[in-house]
Amino acid sequence: MELTDPELAVLWQLYDSGPREPIVLLDDARNAPPPPIRRGQLSEEQVALALADLVDRGLVRIWGEQELEEEVQRWENEPLPRGFGVDLGDLDPGSADLTREGWRFGLDRWGRDRRFTTYDDSTLGVLIVYSESPARCMSERDRLTYKVDHGQFYTYGLIAQPGPVTQVGQIENVRGWWYNRFHLIRPGYSARIDYVPAPIPAD
Repeated sequence: MELTDPELAVLWQLYDSGPREPIVLLDDARNAPPPPIRRGQLSEEQVALALADLVDRGLVRIWGEQELEEEVQRWENEPLPRGFGVDLGDLDPGSADLTREGWRFGLDRWGRDRRFTTYDDSTLGVLIVYSESPARCMSERDRLTYKVDHGQFYTYGLIAQPGPVTQVGQIENVRGWWYNRFHLIRPGYSARIDYVPAPIPAD
């Protein structure tokens, strides 16, 4: 499938950064898309046209309210664990998002060397690392353990950093886990890290 340069630029941002309001697709994000075009060089008209074409091709969707409620319900009933890539908080009615086909297109084009390793931090004081191999799971577990122990984890606006680590678990097999809403790793591996949470700032 051949895409125009504006279509590739818009698809890259959704692949790289996740769902966005269409107007945000005009901005340059932290990771520049591959040449020859940058998002900041696109006009509103070009973004709108690229989005419409990508929707027609089945690579992008615009979330409706009812569809979004069904997606949330789907994940509430999902039995397999998931990493932070499954972030339903990023989804709002009207947001542009990849379809499964759009994710596969981006992965084939830009992600051939991608390593499928992530973590779940939804439980305070616990990190669950997930990976596609025991070696990568161990490496990510050890990397995150070091970051928590050395005040380098959760650096976004917290007054104090969490830590220290109180327990590091062994590598375990899991039946499968979701890297994001499109990509299931099966089988997989996980490891648990327990740590002292950061103090919650007083209101």
